[in-house]
Amino acid sequence: MSVAITQSRVRLGLGWDRRNDGGPDFDLDAVVFLSDGDGRLENEGRIAYDGQQCGAPRPVVIYNDNITGEGEGDDEVIDIDLAELPPLITRVTIAFALNDAERNAQNLGQVAGLFIRLMTLPGEVEVARFDMPPIPTRATAAVMGELARAEGGWIFTPRNSFHEGGLDEIASRFQL
Repeated sequence: MSVAITQSRVRLGLGWDRRNDGGPDFDLDAVVFLSDGDGRLENEGRIAYDGQQCGAPRPVVIYNDNITGEGEGDDEVIDIDLAELPPLITRVTIAFALNDAERNAQNLGQVAGLFIRLMTLPGEVEVARFDMPPIPTRATAAVMGELARAEGGWIFTPRNSFHEGGLDEIASRFQL
């Protein structure tokens, strides 16, 4: 189910809960890819993650890095000023990747309650929330949703694309 967006500023909240398996903490990191009409990234500066924001004057900012998934609410937060995105950017892809998955012998199948919420700013008015289906046990990254430029604004579409090859597998789609 897609959602039309008429506001110029949006917030995406992503969250999860850890299943109680007694292992190391789960650190899922939000990553945003800004691509053109051909599905390409102009350069690595079109990728945002915690600590590396996209562009000037920062149309994409990621914060609230929760490294355990514990607690209520959003574990990662992404603010996007759609009006500040260059016209050549036609798609914003929102992904989640499990940090140190191989080293910690972890996968997204060990995570429960994965969700993405879309809010308009100011005011954090929730427009939509999408709970992800059960996750394949070997996946270490997921595309959670996409914003696509449309006539008169943007459209948000939730995705549930899971990847065993982690963030590298997702990034390879963008022909960097």
